[in-house]
Amino acid sequence: MSVIIINSQLKAPTKLDVLVEQFSKKLTAQSIKSSCISLAEQPIPLCDEGPSFADKNVLDIKDKMMEASGILFGFPIYNYTCNSAAKALIELTGKDCWFQKPVGLFCHAGGVRSHMAPLTVANQLMLDYHNIIVPHFIYSTSKDYSENHHPLDSLDQRIDEFLSVFVSLLPNS
Repeated sequence: MSVIIINSQLKAPTKLDVLVEQFSKKLTAQSIKSSCISLAEQPIPLCDEGPSFADKNVLDIKDKMMEASGILFGFPIYNYTCNSAAKALIELTGKDCWFQKPVGLFCHAGGVRSHMAPLTVANQLMLDYHNIIVPHFIYSTSKDYSENHHPLDSLDQRIDEFLSVFVSLLPNS
C-alpha cells in the first residue's frame, strides 16, 4: 500500500509544503509508504490536444500515480477555485491514474471565504474518474500556522482526523 502526495503549488516553499511534510511523517508513522510530487520542482505544461501528454514530467508523474493505492492532492485557492496547474494535472494524467482510487484533498487559501472551492475538484474527480473522496478536506489559511510556519494544534488535529478517514479507505487497510 502506498500513497502519493501531490502539491500543485507552483512556487516554493509554501504552507502546502508544510502540509505535505506533515502527511508524509504521519503516514510513515503508520507504516504507510508515501512519495511526494511538487509541481514547483517538477513542472508540467498546460493541457492541450497533443504534445503536453508526452511531456517527460507528465509521464513520470503518471507512472508514480499509477503505482499508488491512494492520492493526497493539494492545491492553492485562487479566485475561489484551484490553480490551473491542479486542473492541468487532472486532465494530463487521466483515468488510468485516478480511476476509483481514494483521494484526499488539501488546500491553502488567503482567507476563510473560499472554503467551498475544493468541491469543484471533488466533483470532477467523482464524476469523471469515480474516485472515493474523503468527505472532509483540509482547508488552511495563514491563521492555522504559528509564526514559525508550524501547524497549530487545531490544524494538526484536523490532519489526524483527515488521515484517519483517508487511510481507512485505502485497499488492504
